Amino acid sequence: MPLFMAFAATASIPWTNEPLCAIRAQYLEQDECVYTDGLLSPEVLESVIHEAEQVRSQACRKSVPGYKASSSVSHDQIARMCPTIIELFHSEEFLKALCTITGLNLMPCPARDMHAAAIYNYTRPGDAIGYHYDVSHYQGTRITVLIGLVNQSESKLVCQLYTKRTPKPPAVELAIATNPGTVVIFNGDRLLHKVTPLGENQRRMVLSLQYVTSQKMAKSRMWLNDFKDALTYFGFGHWLRRTFARAPRLASPPFD
Repeated sequence: MPLFMAFAATASIPWTNEPLCAIRAQYLEQDECVYTDGLLSPEVLESVIHEAEQVRSQACRKSVPGYKASSSVSHDQIARMCPTIIELFHSEEFLKALCTITGLNLMPCPARDMHAAAIYNYTRPGDAIGYHYDVSHYQGTRITVLIGLVNQSESKLVCQLYTKRTPKPPAVELAIATNPGTVVIFNGDRLLHKVTPLGENQRRMVLSLQYVTSQKMAKSRMWLNDFKDALTYFGFGHWLRRTFARAPRLASPPFD
């Protein structure tokens, strides 16, 4: 039986027994950012990596000169081809752990959001993304969960802590190697972060899962969000096909 079928009855993904209270304490201390290697079981991680490798050919490459370059696989593609990733994304056990760590009542981003679950591939020398905040267009808080899948590189996720605190304390920088199984949980609206450039003959791949406290988004912001994603990540062809397709779209709560 395929690995993901073993979890279908309970709708849960096994986690190891690392105390969540210790992770939460570090999350709060580090300005709503924490990383750990002790959450996902080896069996689940192996299956997730396998699925991500299988859809690498579906990735859309986008470059914004002076800011970012990488290839991305959208939620639509993952939903069709990566059942273990989707099961992990919606796992009740996974979600409860995230709620405990963040102290928020989280739910998965709606399926119509191309970033809800996405895979980012860094494969060419210089692939990177510059410093930025993850500006959320949802009415509530959005939390990002990054899971390292492949890291054959010296590239790092670099985070600047406390940049939005008043008064601003001394700068603190975290440089995180997203090795296979490393899980990074953060509030991207508070955390200034970047990915450092890839070197020659290097490769980096991460899975991004997005969770929110409210799935509501104003229609004007919805179009702005989709346009930004098409421009910088998934391409206008993909956006137009999913927007105007006659076939029913993936079910998700409505945007208000």
